[in-house]
Amino acid sequence: MTALAGSATSLLVEGGLVVHRATGWGEALALAREQQPLAVLLDSGFLEGSGPQLCAALRRAWGSVETPILSLCRGPREIRRALSAGASDVAEKPLDWDLVGRRLRALVKAHRIACELDRK
Repeated sequence: MTALAGSATSLLVEGGLVVHRATGWGEALALAREQQPLAVLLDSGFLEGSGPQLCAALRRAWGSVETPILSLCRGPREIRRALSAGASDVAEKPLDWDLVGRRLRALVKAHRIACELDRK
């Protein structure tokens, strides 16, 4: 785990979030299926820029489930790629981890409300 990833994980956990980390595609897809996360935080630069492809693969793996994906991006080009791949929202680098945690919680809250409305 890089120092940045460790710091990010610590800050998110301190903010009350449960964090599961993946270091590769297979692990990310397996975790997503096994854990059924409330939200996913995905770095667009994941594995040398394959973050958008992983985002699209997660969307395909989940089918109709609209689990929120917050993609961490560097600049407009990465933002466009992430949103086109199915990201629910983006946060631009350099990151404010407090803001990232707040955005994740807001995405989870909106997702829960949408699920409740679908059940009614």
